[in-house]
Amino acid sequence: MLRIFRVDHQRKLQDDNLRYEYIDVDKDTNIQKKFIKIRPKRMSSFPDIELYLENYVIWNDDGLFLGSSKNDVQIKIDESELFKVFYGYWETQDLPVVAFYLNDEELKFLKEANQATNVRYEYYDEESTGSYYRGDWYLFPGKVEMESFSQATMYSTSVKDRSGKSTSRMYYFTDNGKLYCGTAGMRNKCIEVKHILDCPQAGYDISSKVYDFTLPGDIELQIAEIDTKYLAAHLQKPIKFLDSVIGPDDVYNRKRKRD
Repeated sequence: MLRIFRVDHQRKLQDDNLRYEYIDVDKDTNIQKKFIKIRPKRMSSFPDIELYLENYVIWNDDGLFLGSSKNDVQIKIDESELFKVFYGYWETQDLPVVAFYLNDEELKFLKEANQATNVRYEYYDEESTGSYYRGDWYLFPGKVEMESFSQATMYSTSVKDRSGKSTSRMYYFTDNGKLYCGTAGMRNKCIEVKHILDCPQAGYDISSKVYDFTLPGDIELQIAEIDTKYLAAHLQKPIKFLDSVIGPDDVYNRKRKRD
């Protein structure tokens, strides 16, 4: 569920979403100390599953501000975008995309393709990993198996280990004179692109713009779907997820009702 801290008011948002939980506080309340930096509350029906998202909202006279339990950064957002938090973590920090290169020629190519304002070029030493990590990778859409070998798997692993800390969830690399983009959630599955662009902060936007909500390939989207199943069972109410409706019993099986 998404916690919405209402500061000195008791108004409701236009979208009466059952996944919203309003918490009333005043301007002197230390929200971080009292609510965010404490042991996470868990679902009574599923003691191993956390009830609340890592993202939360502070609603005061200046508008809606999205925060994260991972850091102290808050960003102002519009109510129309709140639904995105239910499809993956929304990064509140401005983190760079990583562009990996193996030699000076690749670095030159990447710099010429760059249109991002926050990018970090990283040299990758092919000798640092064994041949086990080099191999199959796939091009989307269609999951086309690529014939050449690449370090796509290692690039993805490297980004996944650091995403949310020092890097965003997207990475770029070049192979045979073409530019490719991947994400931590899709491992060695990439898309061909023309330019290096900044990474969207919302997981929803990453899934939408890069892979068009590919399930089951996107790990982060899969996790969001599983969390929604647990919440539907906990609330005993159906919940919409993308183009599907997840029912209270779907956590116990793989069936989903279509709209």
